[in-house]
Amino acid sequence: MASRDPLLEPRHLRRTALLGATLVVPFAFLDLTQGGPPAHLAVALAARLAWSLCLLAGAALLAPPLPRPRTAATLMAAGTVGASLVIVAATGGTQSGYFAFLLSLPFCMAVLLPGHLLPATASGAVGVAGGALLLAGARAAPIEIARWVGTGAAASILAVYATHLGGLLLRRELDAARSRAEAASALATSERRRAATERLALVGRLAAGVAHEVNNPLGFVKANLDFVRSQLPPGARSTLWSEVDEALKDADLGVERIRRIVEDLRSFARDDADEPCGADAAAALAEALRLASVRTRGLSVRTEVAPGLPPVRICHKRLVQVAVNLLVNAADAVLDADDPGHRWIEVAAGAEDGDVTIRVEDGGAGLSDAALGRLFEPFFTTKPPGAGTGLGLALSHEYVSAVGGGLTAWNGERGGAVFEVRLPRQSSAPGCGACTRECPDATLRRAANG
Repeated sequence: MASRDPLLEPRHLRRTALLGATLVVPFAFLDLTQGGPPAHLAVALAARLAWSLCLLAGAALLAPPLPRPRTAATLMAAGTVGASLVIVAATGGTQSGYFAFLLSLPFCMAVLLPGHLLPATASGAVGVAGGALLLAGARAAPIEIARWVGTGAAASILAVYATHLGGLLLRRELDAARSRAEAASALATSERRRAATERLALVGRLAAGVAHEVNNPLGFVKANLDFVRSQLPPGARSTLWSEVDEALKDADLGVERIRRIVEDLRSFARDDADEPCGADAAAALAEALRLASVRTRGLSVRTEVAPGLPPVRICHKRLVQVAVNLLVNAADAVLDADDPGHRWIEVAAGAEDGDVTIRVEDGGAGLSDAALGRLFEPFFTTKPPGAGTGLGLALSHEYVSAVGGGLTAWNGERGGAVFEVRLPRQSSAPGCGACTRECPDATLRRAANG
C-alpha cells in the first residue's frame, strides 16, 4: 500500500474502478432512445468511452508495485463528473433522461471512492452548478432553478455524509481483516516456538541424563589410570617407561577435560531459579569454549580476554548459552571452507565505555545483506533444512536485550561474520532484571539462608 490509510487501500479502489469501467460503456444503447442529432449521440458515445478510459487508467495507477491511490482517485472523479455533464448536454440537456443523474454524482463518488470527501463535495457542486446552467440555458423559471439548487445541495450534503460513513466502515473492515491476519500469524508463530522450545527442553534433559551416565564409566577410567600409574616402577628412567608416563598424563588431561564438559552440561541443564543475577564474563566464555569444543575441534580458535573484567548484568547460564550459540554458528560457517586458511575463529572480550564486550569473528564467507536484516528473527536460519532451528540467535538477542545490552552483527574486513555482545556492568540493586524473574542480591540471599 502506498499509504497506511485504509481509505486509500489500492485493492478496493482498483476493484471499483474496473467495475465502473465495465458498466459505463454498455449503457450507450440507452443514449439512442434519447433521440437528437447523430452528432450529439456521437459526442455522448465519445464521452462514455473517455469515462471508461479514465476509470481504466485509474485502475492502472493502482496496480503494484507502486500504486498511486490519490492520483487515481482524482482521475476517476474528474472523468466521472466531466463525462456525465457532456452526456447530459449531448442527449437533450434538461430534457435528457440523464438530467436527474447529475444529482446522484456525489452518491456515485460515495460508492466509488468511500472516505474521499473532496471528490464527493466537488462532484456535488459541479453537478448542481451544471444543472443550474442547463436550466438557465433552457429559460427555466427562476423558481425551478432555485428548486434544483436546493435539492442538489441537500443531496450533496447527504452524499458527503454517506461518503464519510462509507470510509469509516471500510476502515473498520480493513482494520478487522488486518487484525485477524496478524492474530493468525502470531498464533502460528507462537505454536512453532512452543513446539521448538519443547524439543529443545527435551534435548536439554537428554543431555543432562547422558552427562550423568557418563560420570560412572569416567570414574572407572580415572581410577584405572591412577592404578596403572601407581604400578610403574619407582625411579624408572628408561625411554619406554617415560613414554608410558607421558601417555598416562595425557590420558589424565583428556579425562579431566571430559569431566569438566560433563559438569558444564549438568550445570547448563539445571533450572536457574536460584542462580544470582551477575556473571563473570571470562569464566562464562571459558565454559562456553569447553562446551563448544566438540564443534570447534580441528579449527584454529584464538582467544583474547582482557584481565580484570567486571561482572556483567546477566545470569551466568544465559551468558554461556549466548556464547555457545555464537561459537557454534562460527564453527558451522568455517567447517566446510576449502581453504584451511579460513578455518579459524577469533574470540575477544574486553571493557569499552563502561560495558563489557564479547566479540566472535570467523573466517567464513560472511552474511548476505538480506540475512543481516533478519538474523535475530525467530525461526530464521541460513543453515540447510534440518541443520538449525532458527532460535539460537533470536533467544540470544532476547536475553541480552532484556538486561539493557545489545547483540549486533556485521561482515568484518576479512570477509567473515562478526558478532558482538555488549553487556552493562552488574548492578548492585535487587531485581536487576537479568533473569526471567526478579532475584535478590547476594546480601538478601545470605540473610535468607541464615
